[in-house]
Amino acid sequence: MNLKSLDRRFFTKRFLLFVVTLIAVLCMFIRVGQVWASAPVSILDSLGTATTASQFGLLESGGLAILENNFVGPQFTLTQPTTLTEIGAFVNSRCVSTEEGVPLCSSPSPLIVQIHPSVNGVPDASTVLASFVLSHDNDPLVVSYESVAINLLLQPGTYFALFVPQADNAGLFLGSATSPFNYQAEVINIGALDPSSQDSVVLQTFGAVRILGEVKSVLDGCDSEVPNIVLPGGATISDLITECAAGANSHGQFVSCVSHATANLMKAGTITGKQRSEIQRCAAQADIP
Repeated sequence: MNLKSLDRRFFTKRFLLFVVTLIAVLCMFIRVGQVWASAPVSILDSLGTATTASQFGLLESGGLAILENNFVGPQFTLTQPTTLTEIGAFVNSRCVSTEEGVPLCSSPSPLIVQIHPSVNGVPDASTVLASFVLSHDNDPLVVSYESVAINLLLQPGTYFALFVPQADNAGLFLGSATSPFNYQAEVINIGALDPSSQDSVVLQTFGAVRILGEVKSVLDGCDSEVPNIVLPGGATISDLITECAAGANSHGQFVSCVSHATANLMKAGTITGKQRSEIQRCAAQADIP
């Protein structure tokens, strides 16, 4: 075997070693990416065939009026502590006009979305849990998807996201349209509130809205404030805790199992030491098994 053949074989081995190492590093980053993937949930999505990039002509659109005496928006229900991350809808904002057709404002303002709790099945007129300003296309003749990114933790219950106009403005909450294509949103429960009289009702009708959120890790009613992270293979932190509960013959075994599982998650960089402590605190308080 000559020197050139030896060099070729040495180079081939080094190249193969490099490829194997590169694949291993890439797999490590893929695993880390999967570990840190969040667990978003679609709380309500009635957009149907429309996408968030769709736009509709106002004159060819129909829906519910958004007025100073008529706040309207969807009802939604949470079964566990959830952080709302986005609220959006196909809406339009425009200036109110006088009988002579003269606008009362120079340009329309963005709509506001208010979060109200439900009382006796209708929006609570006296309580606004949070208020956010939606995005705005500044075109009074177009109905666009306007939204806001938020970070609002809500406890289990029923709520309303009511769209509210700013001064001298009116709006439209889209239900259907004929241009640029025939469109109809899905039927949902929509609350309507008159803030002046505090009268409120709920009706079933078409409304194009989307609410997204993120579920926290909840242990026997104790909110650890830790995101319910998706792990490699598709399981979540809550799934691991459920497995511990199913296999434990005593409370001590359950707490020990959770401690071991969260220790591994912390070593892998999935959760922090503080988050591990919060999960363990909830495990210690839980009436399990």
